Amino acid sequence: MRCALIFLLLTVTSLVKGHTPRDPKIRFDGFYQAKADKHENDSDHHYLRFYASGRVISVTSDGTPDDLKTWFNLSKDDIPSGSYKVTAKKIYFFNCE
Repeated sequence: MRCALIFLLLTVTSLVKGHTPRDPKIRFDGFYQAKADKHENDSDHHYLRFYASGRVISVTSDGTPDDLKTWFNLSKDDIPSGSYKVTAKKIYFFNCE
């Protein structure tokens, strides 16, 4: 469910920025942010950070992107991570924890 939500966010974000499903682009210089489910705390957001190596990390936090800058990276051992693959129309996540 969480990965599906993020996929939808990335699709919408890409379309808004002028990328089409035939021209998928993922940025590696920041985070992707989505509002958490209605049943969760209103201030919570889901964050994803992609790396060119094929790794992806995720976290749910009530912090802002500025708050995450110092610790939301691959060097932290306790951040859920996995890998991803981009195809013409989809992003596939593997070992998403």
